[in-house]
Amino acid sequence: SYLAVLGIVLFYKKTYRLLYLKNRVLDFFWQISALSLSVQLATFAISIYYFHHFPALFLITNLAAIPTATVVLIGSLSVFATSFLPYIPDLIGDLIQWWIYGYQKVLILLSRWDITSIEGLSLKSHHVFLIMVFVLLLHKLIESRSLSVFVVITVLLVLSSFYIGYDQYRLGRQQLMTMYALKDGVGVDVFVGSKCYSDLHGAL
Repeated sequence: SYLAVLGIVLFYKKTYRLLYLKNRVLDFFWQISALSLSVQLATFAISIYYFHHFPALFLITNLAAIPTATVVLIGSLSVFATSFLPYIPDLIGDLIQWWIYGYQKVLILLSRWDITSIEGLSLKSHHVFLIMVFVLLLHKLIESRSLSVFVVITVLLVLSSFYIGYDQYRLGRQQLMTMYALKDGVGVDVFVGSKCYSDLHGAL
């Protein structure tokens, strides 16, 4: 949540100004998209680190999610404010319920697409740190348009590429065995390169 707010503070206005739309409806959807991009830029690294996937359709789903959150917030406050009146709070509550029901139907429909989420992603803690540094430097570059900041980003990108490449090279050559004490025997994980072979049934 803190990173999402930071992304909005750092990137929303700059992202929104990249495109000017006279049509109010299109501009409304562009505001939501710019907000989604800003949040995703600040949070995607930590999201991949903990959940190991990336929401490929976040721009589409957020077109419904952000208005839904607004409707629920305003509607809930309206229910509280009109709680002393007959019928009105119930009517507002029913409208909120139907809105949420429709939103869930949209999510269920989108979840059937194979490209909804990119699974099996993995980042180490130091990779997350590097990405966050790049995000902050990107903000600095957009704000200052300084050549020195651009040079720093380029150098760090090159060094990070070599480091990640070497890390993958070590992973591909590893040969490691880990043993676990189980109630009925011994469990073993054997790592050969990036593959893992397990025996957790006490057969060894």
